[in-house]
Amino acid sequence: MVKKKLSDSFRPILFSLDKKPLSLWSKLIRSGRVKRVYDDDLHTKVIEIHGTETKNTYISAPTDPMSSLDITLPILVMLLKNMDKDLQVGT
Repeated sequence: MVKKKLSDSFRPILFSLDKKPLSLWSKLIRSGRVKRVYDDDLHTKVIEIHGTETKNTYISAPTDPMSSLDITLPILVMLLKNMDKDLQVGT
């Protein structure tokens, strides 16, 4: 399902303006929140991931851990806004 959807062309896997921006993502929220908010600096809606510890609040893709996104394009672009907090990006 995901393979056919993403490998044919350039497509975003997380786009905050979609109707369901986290449809390909699973969320783990133990002490925090993951929600769409309006960012005053960017003047648009963004996905906010906020938690007391990064191991307790995060998103991961795909939703099925035994599956893959099957991304074939050689470039991954991510726009992250640091809020003067620790940031961990895992693979």
